[in-house]
Amino acid sequence: MKTPRALIFDLNGTMVNDMEFHIRAWKGLLNNDLNAGLNHEEVKSQMYGKNSELLIRVFGEQKFSEEEMDFWSIEKEKRYQKEYLPHMKLITDWRIS
Repeated sequence: MKTPRALIFDLNGTMVNDMEFHIRAWKGLLNNDLNAGLNHEEVKSQMYGKNSELLIRVFGEQKFSEEEMDFWSIEKEKRYQKEYLPHMKLITDWRIS
């Protein structure tokens, strides 16, 4: 058997329970910085795909340049990481339903 050269895994919601922190980071950024006016459930419903795709879904294709989307994506990640770091731990209850 060959030794694998790479591993692919799903971290969010599989190994760590951090999705609420992603939602909070996006909600703050979208509403406080970008004036989207979305409630918690509306932000949650946009939580799929790449960060730039979320920005396009919420604001349309012409709102941000690639550089602006990169800036807001990094800003969101910084906020998420700062808030989640004190809570970081592996999921210990592995139930298959």
